[in-house]
Amino acid sequence: MDFLNLLNDLDNFCCVSGFEEEAAIYLTKILKKYCDEVTMDNFYNITAVKNATSNKFNSSTLHEKQTIMISAHMDEIGFLVKGIEKGGFIRISSVGGIDTKAFLSQKVLVHGTQKLVGVIGSKPPHLLTDEDKDRVIKLKDMYVDMGMCSE
Repeated sequence: MDFLNLLNDLDNFCCVSGFEEEAAIYLTKILKKYCDEVTMDNFYNITAVKNATSNKFNSSTLHEKQTIMISAHMDEIGFLVKGIEKGGFIRISSVGGIDTKAFLSQKVLVHGTQKLVGVIGSKPPHLLTDEDKDRVIKLKDMYVDMGMCSE
């Protein structure tokens, strides 16, 4: 298995909370190649079982059956479009808990009739009041700029 390509494929799925299905189906197909049993529930939780094929371990120090659990999240932080302003800026709200300090100037993928790239921005520093310059910018004051008009 080429783990770098697998990680790259998994990293490129859009898995905003509530939209993990595509990545879960992909991961289930991969796991079926290596595991004896793979199941997925309605919430896209995947359980995979690989039965032991040998008894290499010293049975006096280990239990008869060993169980290993690997737990990970598939979902990621995302945004919903709240509105589009006349100048084309997209106002957003969050899906999942966020720290707004991490988002300014980040590239985002906007899903519509086609996928388009935008950048998260806010009011430029020269337009901020002295009071606002020392505050953490709130999500309500951020927008996605795609370099397009509102149409």
